[in-house]
Amino acid sequence: MKQKFIESSFDKLKLALENISDTDTSDIYAVSFLYQNEDDDPRFPTITVSYNTNENFKESIQDASDESEARWNYAYWLQNEIESVGGKNDEVLNSWFLQTPYFYSDEDDERASNDESLFNIIMEKGSKFNDEFIDVVINLTKRLFSEKVILRKFGKEIPILVHELEIYDKPISWTLRSNPEGIVDEYLEWTNSF
Repeated sequence: MKQKFIESSFDKLKLALENISDTDTSDIYAVSFLYQNEDDDPRFPTITVSYNTNENFKESIQDASDESEARWNYAYWLQNEIESVGGKNDEVLNSWFLQTPYFYSDEDDERASNDESLFNIIMEKGSKFNDEFIDVVINLTKRLFSEKVILRKFGKEIPILVHELEIYDKPISWTLRSNPEGIVDEYLEWTNSF
């Protein structure tokens, strides 16, 4: 099931990027893969795809502390959500989770609210499943580059930020691992500035 999730997710991501309007394409400088757990439930990790344009970046400068923040902080992006993978309604994700050693049921989740030991066990399982999910996302992102999906669509390699709403070391490393060397240097310079 994991392989099926990988293939179906790749197809969705590829199609979403290829279907971006050609009028927007030349103004897009970066793509966002925002990682979250739907309803804060680690059984339902998601990636939401969006992008930002130079036009939006320039309009956001006045609201940000500086140009770099307006350019790289997701809070100032369009947040146009063109596609998502994972989440509660992704049957392939749910089937994959069911087959992992990290599986726990709705009943386990309910019981954990009154059982600290069980709560810790299922949180650990959820965390490990999320780590595996992120590894899949990183590999899918690398594949978008290696199969030239990004290059064909945008005419050049542009960064794909794999991130959460908060900026800290772990998501920064996801972005670094996901992209070809050198194309996230400007983003990394900004993240190192605070």
